[in-house]
Amino acid sequence: MGSYADVEIGGHSVISMKSYVTPELISFFEECDRRIYKRKWSDDEGYTETTSDDDHDEDAGPGYEYRIQAAKLRDRLEIQGFSLRAAQASFEHSVASSLDQLAEEGFAPGFYWLENDQIEDFLRNYTFEFWVEQVREFVASGRSRYCDREEQETLSTAQRIILDDDFEDFLWGFPLCDIRLILRGLIEVFPETVEVVLDYTELVSAGYYDGTEQLTLLAKAGISREFVVNSKIVILTEGSSDAAFLSDSLRVLYPHLFPLFSFLDFHEPRLAGGASNLVHVLKGLVGAQIANRVIAIFDNDTAAEEALRPLDVVALPERFKVLRYPSIPVGEAYPTVGPQGEVEMDVNGLAGSIELYFGVDVLRGTDGKLEPVQWKGYNPCLKKYQGELMGRRQLEERFARKIAAAKDGVGEAGLDWSGMAAIWDSIFRACIDQPDQEE
Repeated sequence: MGSYADVEIGGHSVISMKSYVTPELISFFEECDRRIYKRKWSDDEGYTETTSDDDHDEDAGPGYEYRIQAAKLRDRLEIQGFSLRAAQASFEHSVASSLDQLAEEGFAPGFYWLENDQIEDFLRNYTFEFWVEQVREFVASGRSRYCDREEQETLSTAQRIILDDDFEDFLWGFPLCDIRLILRGLIEVFPETVEVVLDYTELVSAGYYDGTEQLTLLAKAGISREFVVNSKIVILTEGSSDAAFLSDSLRVLYPHLFPLFSFLDFHEPRLAGGASNLVHVLKGLVGAQIANRVIAIFDNDTAAEEALRPLDVVALPERFKVLRYPSIPVGEAYPTVGPQGEVEMDVNGLAGSIELYFGVDVLRGTDGKLEPVQWKGYNPCLKKYQGELMGRRQLEERFARKIAAAKDGVGEAGLDWSGMAAIWDSIFRACIDQPDQEE
């Protein structure tokens, strides 16, 4: 019979693995998703989780799994390049290839019960959107995917290839390709609140694993050909403070995505900060031809705009992205201090250092007023002033306290994270817009 690990979405089995966990199927999990729990056998319900402390209960034993909410796995897959767009492209490419094979060889694998004209008619109408509808229809029906041949013969072609687990050319009706793309497609079908679970209890019970292994780390170390996908995305910032605040906010706002990113360490090599120095670091990494995906994110101010001008004539590899902090509503009418006195104006693009993104709860002082922007030097080439928030040290100290409170789960209600969320949203979009992974 053998022992199996199984990947399920919302309680529906997607794929089983005999004797070991396939690296591609564990690589999208992280060790923070691993659970060891107690479970108990019931003839009516099968294995269910239990809190029983009875060590002598023969029907109870440990369960081993990796578990994550579908919405969080969707985010991970998108950022790693296994996007919905990539899943759809792979689906459509496979269907087109089957049509070409049918035309050239008079044969398309997987449809032995159909005539060629029936196969052609089906494939020409078998779009990704149609597949999504068909899987949703199946899930809503509550039917089992395991049915006998007689029942299969009563089904439509689309439903048959979804239900028939013996097909070698489709999985849940999706043309075979990288399993992560198929999972991304299936996540679009199921509610985002369901759980995606990789259960490998049988493999531990059978002695293939001892239950202490960090399977995700082992898998990622072993997939050298997919180094770019499985390695962290490197974030470059103008200085160590920016890196620390971005890292802390990522851990608070999107903890399920935190393991996917790393930040340049300014301290160990004693790197200087600032926009111009970040440009030099970026050029150095390009010249070193590092394989990681890299995102360099600059302040949204005049100094950054000036520093970035030399990059206009540099052809960066596609895995390198250059961003600036995004414009945000709070900056559109912000108090400033300059030669013409105190004036409210749009400081986006002129004074957008990271402190501007700390949230209005941090930007407001004890008097309830926003800390103003002080206008500094004038850039004659860009014909713009450079602005700087006053009291930056105090702002950073207040934001550090806000981060600490959020990590402790204290005072989360009413906190303004919109600025930091806007920065991370721009980073996530840049990750998703990078070239999708090929089959």
